[in-house]
This record gives sequence, C-alpha cells and structure tokens, in this order.
Amino acid sequence: MARVLEASPGGLRTLAEFSVAEAALCAEDEQTLERAEEAFLTAAKCYEEARRGGERVAGALEVLTFNIGMFYETALGDGQKALQWYGKNLALQAELPLSEAEKNANRALAEAQMGLAAAELLRDLDQAQQYAAAAQESLGRMGEAEQVDPDLLARIHLGIGALLSRLPDGVELAVEQFRAALQSLERTERQSPRIQAFEFAAHRELAKQLELLGQEDEAGAHLTKSLELARELRLGDSAADEPRPARVAGQPASGAKRQ
Repeated sequence: MARVLEASPGGLRTLAEFSVAEAALCAEDEQTLERAEEAFLTAAKCYEEARRGGERVAGALEVLTFNIGMFYETALGDGQKALQWYGKNLALQAELPLSEAEKNANRALAEAQMGLAAAELLRDLDQAQQYAAAAQESLGRMGEAEQVDPDLLARIHLGIGALLSRLPDGVELAVEQFRAALQSLERTERQSPRIQAFEFAAHRELAKQLELLGQEDEAGAHLTKSLELARELRLGDSAADEPRPARVAGQPASGAKRQ
C-alpha cells in the first residue's frame, strides 16, 4: 500500500475505482467478505490521498463511506464500525456542492441507517432514538418535497420507518413514514425493478405495522399488493423483511440522482 500511495492523484483515483468494483464483487460471496473489506478500505485510502492531491473525489468518497458503513452493518454485523463510517459520511456531506434540501435528504438517510445499526447490532435503543430524532429533524429541514428526487425521498421514509418500528411506541409513527414512502413513489416517472422493490418494501412493512395496530383490513390490502409485487419481482418467501436504503459504491453523490 505504501508504494501504491506514491502514485499520482489520477492514478490513485483509478485504483480506487478498481478497488470499489472488486469490493462490490467480493461482497456478494460470504467466502470473500475479507477481501471485500480490504478492497473497500483500499478504495477509501486511495480516494483520501487523491483528494489531498487535488482530485475532485469528495462525491465518490462520500458515497463510498456510506456503502462501507452498510457493508459493516449488513455483511459483517459490526455496529461500531458501521457507525464510524456513517459518521465519516456525514462529515463529508458538508463539502459537497448540493442544495440545502439535498444535503438534508442525505443526512436523513445516513442518520436513519445509523439508528438501525444502533438498534439492531448494538441493542442501544437510546442511541437509536437519538438518531431517529435527528433523521426526522433533517427530513423536516428539507423544505418542499419536490426539491428532492422522489425515489431518494422514498428511501428516506423507508429507512426512518424501519427505525421507528424498532422503537418503543414507534408503530404509529412508522406507519406515517411508510405511507409517505408510497406517496413519494407515486411521483416517480419511471417503473423499474428498483422502484418496484421500494414499493414492495413499503407495502410489506406497512402491512406489518397496521396489523400490530389491529387495522387488519387495510393491512391485508397492503399485504396483497406486496405479494403481487413480489411475484412481479420474482421474490421468494425469504425476501428481505426490512427496507434498506442503498447506494452504489463510488457513484458521484447527488441528492437528485442517488442510486
């Protein structure tokens, strides 16, 4: 690594991009998670050095830090490291040339994911509650929803809803978030498997929470819709229970175009 980091800033950027691709590939196989971790950390190091050398890579680094956080959370189950990388992500967001609405949207997404890591992996509901409050505050600062891409807004609502559903007395608030996610998805101008997957998650989670509230008729309607979408997406019975806001590692950050 020491010799690699003697490369030019442009060369470091190229190496980072290759490392991101390697990490994404290795992360798909449980047998190569260690290689994925090494590649992710190599990419982050190279982007950092390239940035110090004058390369404009803050956007790619911001997205990468979020995805490294998700890797530690969902693949390795390491809550502390997940929070560490999500924290780096939040710090980088201040450097990006985004509107205030986009910055607050990105913050809300990261804070919701931090809360999920705290609740699920660290079993720290007090900390999770703090992140939930922060995410809702960031969401409230976004201003008009039309300023943010609707699928990004849907992911934010899904993430906050998933977090609230894990907190004491959070069911009714979670229902509001899942309803808001569906409303955001209605604004999308395209239908794709990715958008359908968000819609599936929203209907499925809404059905769960409504059932807990005793609203069985409406819960059944949303469950039926989720099953229809599952068939369209060819999802099995083992489809993921929780919606997960996801971003593509290495993609330049833009609140309007996040994938």
